[in-house]
This record gives sequence, structure tokens and C-alpha cells, in this order.
Amino acid sequence: MPEKKPKATATKGRRKSAEMSRLKGLAEKLFIEDAYSLSQIGEELIISANTLTKWKVEGDWEHQRDYLKNAPHRIEKLLLEETENLAMGGDPKINSDALSKVKGALDFFRKERNNPQIAYSILKELDNFTAQKRPELARENLKLHRLFIQHKIEQHG
Repeated sequence: MPEKKPKATATKGRRKSAEMSRLKGLAEKLFIEDAYSLSQIGEELIISANTLTKWKVEGDWEHQRDYLKNAPHRIEKLLLEETENLAMGGDPKINSDALSKVKGALDFFRKERNNPQIAYSILKELDNFTAQKRPELARENLKLHRLFIQHKIEQHG
């Protein structure tokens, strides 16, 4: 007589739900902030295309990605409109000095995000930490980290 499998418990179901919730949040971040495609996310997180498409539609990820990507352009537009308003003798409508500083900060972070020197510094610190805790893992990671830094240098130009 075949053995019966134990029934799933409520705890196991919650754990699965919590894990899926965590993966959904990670997938959303990868899509919106890191500009991964759904297929890249699926490969990375081992999630089906159907599930990712459902999450993308439910969460309006495309709109959020566009909004994030275009934020600096919207600020530029506001600054240009304010410049035109002031040039025509109008009263200030916005605090253009503050808005200009915000745009400068956004541009700086967008540029620095791809800076190979920053990636190198962070990975070097991580490698030193890992070498103290798990030297064998540090040796493995070092090869990948070097490849990543080379990739960043090529990407940065």
C-alpha cells in the first residue's frame, strides 16, 4: 500500500506566501529601478513569465518605471517653463533654485550609479570582509568581482 503524503500545514502555506511576496518585491525593484526585462527577472529569480506578467500588470510596473526614468526630464521641463515665465516678466511660480538643486542631485546619482570606482570600492570592502569570514568563498567571488568591474568599466566608457 503506497504511503500517504502529509497534508500541507498552514505554516507552510504562509511561508510560501511570504516567500512569493518577497520575490514579488524583488522582481518589482529589478524591473522598475534596475531596468531588467521580465525574461531576465524570470531567469534570475526562477519565476514563470505568466506570474511576472501578472505582477507587472497588477502593480503598474511599466508606469512606475517610466515615471522614475523621466523624473529628471519633468524637472527640466518645469525649470524651462519657469525660465520662460520669468523672461516674460511673470512672477515666480516655483522655487526654481531648490528644484535645480534636486535635479543636480538626481543627475549626480544617476551618473555615479555606474561609476566603476564606486563598484570597485564596495566590492573590495566586501571581499575583505568575506576573506575574514569565509576565505574559500572570497577566492570564488574574487573572479566574479573582477569580471563585474571590467563590465562596469566597459559600460562607463
